[in-house]
Amino acid sequence: MMRCTGRLDTAQVFARRDRFVTDWDDTGQAEWVKSIGADLFRGPRRVVVTRDDGARHRRRGPAQAAAARGRPLSTVSEIY
Repeated sequence: MMRCTGRLDTAQVFARRDRFVTDWDDTGQAEWVKSIGADLFRGPRRVVVTRDDGARHRRRGPAQAAAARGRPLSTVSEIY
């Protein structure tokens, strides 16, 4: 079992965290989503998903979600 002794330098801890999350800038990830032919939606969303069999399901989306284009098993038919 490891034990921590001493004090943490909180400024360094948060600076390291910010480096790991690219200073909270997801531009690179958003560009990648676009490059694979997907759409990125930001902000809480509600979506209606229509399956190939015609069944429609309402879903509450996360704060950010990507929807791929192409021949999916279901289609996002409404976003609001």
